[in-house]
Amino acid sequence: MSGAASAGSTAMQYQAQRQQAQAEQYFADYNSGQAASTADSIFRDARENARRSALAEDRYMGALRARTAAGGAVMEGTPEIVERDAAREFDTQVEDLMKRAANDAAAVLRQAEIGQYQARQAASGYRQAATGTLLSGAASLGSIASNWHAYSERQNAYSKLLPGIQTPGL
Repeated sequence: MSGAASAGSTAMQYQAQRQQAQAEQYFADYNSGQAASTADSIFRDARENARRSALAEDRYMGALRARTAAGGAVMEGTPEIVERDAAREFDTQVEDLMKRAANDAAAVLRQAEIGQYQARQAASGYRQAATGTLLSGAASLGSIASNWHAYSERQNAYSKLLPGIQTPGL
């Protein structure tokens, strides 16, 4: 009876620990997927903002050229320098926007990597605990079997010494 209880308990504990290990890995994979999606979204937003900035630059540069032409200025010297500076400022803003997006996406992905590592460690711990549970259960069953064997040996010895007499159980 106690052997069956020990075996059943061991099996239940083992199964629970294996399921916990699987759950840890599942949630880590899910969170990693979410992080990758977030990083992708950060880049999509940055590209869209860069596109909008390029449109704003085109409008601004067109207006600047129109004002310069309306004033009768020739596109050399100061008007050309003003236009180049304006274009450089827009380009710098777009570059800064993309750098921030890359940094933000990298931070999200780093967090996902850390989560994956932690989940792998937790899952490994649960698997090791499951193995320990099996070994403990096997030792317990071995002890029960050993006790049963010793009991059987005593019973055999009593029955040889005292044939026909009932011997007390353990």
